[in-house]
This record gives sequence, C-alpha cells and structure tokens, in this order.
Amino acid sequence: MHVSEGRPLFIIVTGRIYVGEGGDEEHEMMVNNVFGKLTRGVVSGGARVVFEDDTGGVYEVPGGIVTVASKSYLLVGRGRRSIPVILVVQDLLYPFRRPEAVTSEIQRGVKLLEKLIKRALPQDYASRTRLVVVDARIADAPFSLDQIESVPER
Repeated sequence: MHVSEGRPLFIIVTGRIYVGEGGDEEHEMMVNNVFGKLTRGVVSGGARVVFEDDTGGVYEVPGGIVTVASKSYLLVGRGRRSIPVILVVQDLLYPFRRPEAVTSEIQRGVKLLEKLIKRALPQDYASRTRLVVVDARIADAPFSLDQIESVPER
C-alpha cells in the first residue's frame, strides 16, 4: 500500500499563451480576441463548461491521460499581456499504481495541453500565438475537484 492511498493524484501543467507584439492598446485587443477564440474553440471541441465569466473559465475537457477514471480540466484566464492556462488531470485510480509509473504521464499532460490549444485556435492564429509551458508536476491532494459544488460570488 502506498502512503497516498485513498487520495487522487493530480497532474498540473501551467502555461501562458503569448500573442504577437504591438502597442499597448492594440496588444490588449489582440489578447482579448485570442481569448475569445480560444474559449469558443475549447467549447466547440467538446469541452463542458464548469465555470465561465469575462475573466476566464474552467472547462472539463474530454480525454483523460493516466487511467480510464481520470478527468481533465482546462483553466483559462484573461491577462493584459498573455493568456494563462492550466491543465489539471485528476486520476482517481492512482492509489493502485506505483508513483514511478505515473511520472511519465507528465509529458503526456504537456502534449495534451499543446493539442487542446492548437485544436481550439483557428489555423491562422498559429503564427501569432506561442504557448510556453511554465511548470509541469504531479501532486497528491486530499481533495477532489468533483467536490466543488459552487463558486463564490466575486
């Protein structure tokens, strides 16, 4: 038995989407345009909206990467100079696997994030945007994203 038995495993991949340079006002309009295309593209690609407002959203995306019981969530934010994105993969069957076997899944998480962004944005945006992966890691957690029932009002 592993010490984290009974707790789900999370693969967390953090990144930023940078948009081509321009003046401050023009650049902010470009970021807003890419943000709108990205969020619409994620939803049209089969993602379920968990939470969405004008500052960003949380989307349950199809395709787990660790086991058949994994769920993937894409968090998209709106920044002034870039678009922060976080991919969280929650695996409920992790306690039954050795941690060494799961570490190779980090790279698959990075590839999934890249694929989601590429699929969500139109082809002509490929030359104007650049995804930079900031961090990718595995984390044990004593909670589940399924337990979040409501988002407090801001």
